[in-house]
Amino acid sequence: MATTLSKNIQIGDMLIFNEIINYAYPNTSQTNKTLLKKMVLDGVLQIEILFEQAISLCANLTRESTVGRDFVDGSDAKKVLVQNNFEPKRNAYRRVARITNLKNKQGLLRCIVSEAITGKVYYFAIPHRAYNRLRAISIYFNTDGTPKMNNKWFEFSCKNFKDMAEIKEVA
Repeated sequence: MATTLSKNIQIGDMLIFNEIINYAYPNTSQTNKTLLKKMVLDGVLQIEILFEQAISLCANLTRESTVGRDFVDGSDAKKVLVQNNFEPKRNAYRRVARITNLKNKQGLLRCIVSEAITGKVYYFAIPHRAYNRLRAISIYFNTDGTPKMNNKWFEFSCKNFKDMAEIKEVA
């Protein structure tokens, strides 16, 4: 029996898969997509790498997995799922997408965030200047899964995958 967390991961990964598969593998047959979906549900296909592949093809960016970046332009791809997170200072749970491991990042963060409650996917292109002194970024959502648009990170949201993938970082 799957735990609630693993069920949410499956839902979130499927949301992302459905958004990006045609960018990552534009000429893939429906039969192959069905097999790939099964692999996502089985947890054997890494959505993070599929996300990088989709960005690479859409934006014509060469992947270069080295410390601090995923692409030759210095940018990094991050896949995040919105989850319930207990915050001791508030003594409460909040729905949050946490982007972590920022220490060695060198450039633009290209982020895809899935929200299982609403079934929506959000895109962000966060410039290095906005996060360069942080350990993590927290993008908050309401308990019903809708985004808290007053959260400062929504300033860097993009309307779709293509816009997020093709954006260039400005200093």
